Amino acid sequence: MTLKARGDLASAEEQQRTVLEALRHVLGAEHPDTLTAMGNLARTLKARGDLAGAEDLLAESLDGVEHLRGQVGGVLERARLSGAFHTDVISVVLAGVLVRRKKTSVDVVEALERGSGRTTLDVLSRGGLDPLILAQNRLDQSDLLAYGNALRDVRRFERSVAEFKFKFRTVPDSEQDRKRLSDDLAQARSDLREAGGRCFGFERKVFSAAQPLGLERIRGALCAGERLVVFGWSWVAAVAAVVSEDAHGATDTTHLLSEDRDELARGEALTQLVTMGIEPESHQAPRLEAALAQVESLLTADALADCRDRVARLRANYDAVFGRGPEAKLLAVPTLPWETLGVLARALLDIILPADLRAELAKAQRLDVVPSGPLQRLPLELLVEMAGVAELAGKPITYVPSGTVLALQRAKARTGADTSGATLAGDPAYPQPGDGGAERSLAEVAPWNLGYSGGVVAPLPRTRDEVEDIAGLFERCGHKARTLLGAEATVAAVREHTAGKRYLHLAAHGLLAGSDQPMDSAVVLAPAAPSGRPEGRVGRNDGCLRLSDLLGDWGDRLAGCELVTLSACRTSRGVAVGGSLMALPLGLFHAGARCVLASLWKVPDLATWLLMRRFYENLLGIAHGDETAVSRDVVALPMHGALREAQQWLRELSRDNIMGILADAGAQDEYSNVPKDAFVHPAHWAAFVLIGDAG
Repeated sequence: MTLKARGDLASAEEQQRTVLEALRHVLGAEHPDTLTAMGNLARTLKARGDLAGAEDLLAESLDGVEHLRGQVGGVLERARLSGAFHTDVISVVLAGVLVRRKKTSVDVVEALERGSGRTTLDVLSRGGLDPLILAQNRLDQSDLLAYGNALRDVRRFERSVAEFKFKFRTVPDSEQDRKRLSDDLAQARSDLREAGGRCFGFERKVFSAAQPLGLERIRGALCAGERLVVFGWSWVAAVAAVVSEDAHGATDTTHLLSEDRDELARGEALTQLVTMGIEPESHQAPRLEAALAQVESLLTADALADCRDRVARLRANYDAVFGRGPEAKLLAVPTLPWETLGVLARALLDIILPADLRAELAKAQRLDVVPSGPLQRLPLELLVEMAGVAELAGKPITYVPSGTVLALQRAKARTGADTSGATLAGDPAYPQPGDGGAERSLAEVAPWNLGYSGGVVAPLPRTRDEVEDIAGLFERCGHKARTLLGAEATVAAVREHTAGKRYLHLAAHGLLAGSDQPMDSAVVLAPAAPSGRPEGRVGRNDGCLRLSDLLGDWGDRLAGCELVTLSACRTSRGVAVGGSLMALPLGLFHAGARCVLASLWKVPDLATWLLMRRFYENLLGIAHGDETAVSRDVVALPMHGALREAQQWLRELSRDNIMGILADAGAQDEYSNVPKDAFVHPAHWAAFVLIGDAG
């Protein structure tokens, strides 16, 4: 047991100071081991009440990591370095210390900004430019030539890796063939790592690590009545800061939400249970059992019974799927009722939204939220409504990676390109399996590791209706709309037809990447070629528009695009790396998009079609049910209002209304069992959130 674990903090501090000084002397102040030792000592000082000493060391540690980030090339590599040093945790702990020391909001916000959305800030600093274009102004001729060769090698070896992986899964009939292909794949990966290393060496000079803006520059981007709420959440501390525009002399506030590790663990447990109540998943059963045990005392008897029932069903399914119990038919796992979700939401908001913070946010006309912890998985507006927080109900909310990113996006919008019209893609033609069935395994569609296996990609017939309906709305307003349906809905076609468009709408399947390949989150469009051999820039023809593609190939293709709608499952979710979320909106911002409408969980085909149609009617100012023209009596709503009204309309939609809409589309026979209150549960209407600058 360590000295600190035994409670001997004085001896622990003495020992840690000795180690730190030795490391400074031998390895230098910015060596990784030295930075780790700083963090250890800072936590001990904080525990002893020496907040000033802890503040100095935490700030010095962040400065050291900032310097190291500047020595690393590559978006993902910088994010991973930040993750290795837990900069997001350090920034939250530092912000908590600053709040306790009653430092200014400037200090607290700037501490939180150092750990928020840094990857998004890095990619925005490129301005959507091709790496070689940027390099022309920053490298001499010989280095520029070497960098170009390294980039070409990276792309060549990416293609080789993809091709060998494809052959390995489809060709080998003998152990000898498998051994040969395995060796070829290992060599290609080794070559790719070497070429990537050469690229990163040059990219350190080309892509400097972008720095967060100061508070006053962030404040200057806010509109009248707007508040920016920066949350910081970690396993040791949670902090919030509210930044006000200064038109009416409003003051900023800072809030230390918790430094109780048990309370923060309960917050995480409640988040898992609310998520289960909306989207039950069997593979989460062991974690959910532990989560429920942590919060049983916070729940009412009825809520506890509901949660126990769902967790037990998920555990039975988990055991059946993973062979830990008798084979059995999988149990249906219903979502949690609204009343139980309300109990969970109230307990969670007691941690993340205490009374003084609620009172401050109630003064705002609209909120821009930098999410962290629970709010990266659950919309604040939904939690507020489920918990019955009347003073915040209906408040327009947009999510932003950081205050700096919001300020940069708004500055860019003022000088953005003039765009018009829309491109819409949907109902992609997913190739059928050899037996003629209606579904195709994800292993076939996405053989290059999307973090899925054994799933299916089924047709999405309502996405065709969705695209055609929305295209008709644009045309009624006098806007051009380019539709890409079926086999035309390829990645290449979408890319070709997006330049100069104000809106981009993609209605398809969404795939969430695995932690080993965080850049592989994707929207699954139609494959470019039916043949099995990989083609294209990195040897892929699976129809997946990946985050890596948006960052690597799209440049500023979406410059001037006001809204990209990702009408697919889990498109705002991603893999958290170093305090940044590797998700599709990151790539879309890099390509120039101003705002993204994306989902937090799986979304049903029918409900999404209806929601999206209503959303665009509101956004474009079209009278509902008017088939001929824009109504002079209808005012186009801002994005927030358009989404909010569409969600409210959908949840109140009666079965008769739904069947009438389906009859008009000739699809009533496909949905003969629509229940009475089909879409009242938030699983159907609350998944979509606005990310970025919603105007």
